[in-house]
Amino acid sequence: MKELYPASHGNALSVYFHDPEGNRIELFVDTPWYVQQPLRIPMDMNLSDDELWKWAEVEARKQPGFKPVDQWRAEMARRMNA
Repeated sequence: MKELYPASHGNALSVYFHDPEGNRIELFVDTPWYVQQPLRIPMDMNLSDDELWKWAEVEARKQPGFKPVDQWRAEMARRMNA
């Protein structure tokens, strides 16, 4: 694997890379936050897990529309039922 492209999307932490055939692969883990999309902030994979999660939350809180994802889901459910 030649290069990794780690990024925070606020609502997920992703690592992008290409497989041996050149296909782009994304591995991701959801975060407990909602932020407006699109968003891509380069991520430092040298941080420890704890440091990375703290950094990710600080960055997500800076974004427009930040809120816990459960709050966002409840708001969307209310809007769809209205």
